[in-house]
Amino acid sequence: MLFKRSKSARTASEDRASKERCRLEDLMNTRDWDTVRSLLNTHKGAKALKKSDNYDMPHLFLAIAQDAPADLLMKLVNINPTAVSHADEYCRLPLHIACSNGAPAEVIDVLLKKNNSTALCRDSDGRLPLHYAVEYCVSTLGHEYLPHLDSISRICAAAPEAVFQGDAWNDTPEDIAAEAETLAKLESDPEVESAAKAVKQTLRRSSASRKDHEVCAEDQGDRTKCEDTQIKDLSQEMARQILLQNYQKTRS
Repeated sequence: MLFKRSKSARTASEDRASKERCRLEDLMNTRDWDTVRSLLNTHKGAKALKKSDNYDMPHLFLAIAQDAPADLLMKLVNINPTAVSHADEYCRLPLHIACSNGAPAEVIDVLLKKNNSTALCRDSDGRLPLHYAVEYCVSTLGHEYLPHLDSISRICAAAPEAVFQGDAWNDTPEDIAAEAETLAKLESDPEVESAAKAVKQTLRRSSASRKDHEVCAEDQGDRTKCEDTQIKDLSQEMARQILLQNYQKTRS
């Protein structure tokens, strides 16, 4: 006979798990990352993380929104890997949230290494994470935009085709940067103009690198075909020489 827990026992267990989830949320909301780390090192803490929060969302969303450090996000992702591909009600993934919040490149790396295909996932507005990364970067004042260029480069490296993808309004990431540059010129805002130009250059370098890669691959394919043809011709010549030698032996 299989042992079945009583309803009261299940309820008590679920209540304890719910309390752990609430505690985890409270710690993240107050950004008490040291205590979060300690909690995740316990069986109860890790188990609570595998459940959704009170809004039916993985805790990874909350941690990213609260600017959790990259090492902690890595721990969250390792405990609950599926959270990286979980979408909210607007079809946004954690990578979308990270990019819209201006997360550093280290955080972007954590999410992409677990599943780099998320760089090509669209939200309900047809936007990729790169759209949000560009939008955040061009709105950053002063030279504080420079670190965000690295985040853009990481996304482009993971999904070069994202550079050319339009959203629901057919705006590509470069269109967003170009529009910000035009508006900055009209409003005489040199800081935004400088950021927009830097973003455009980063995107164009990425697209140029992709084209170079495609040309190299095409050249390599052409060289391979040429070598195959040369080998085939050489084989045919060797076969002809052997036949000629055999014919001469029979005549002698």
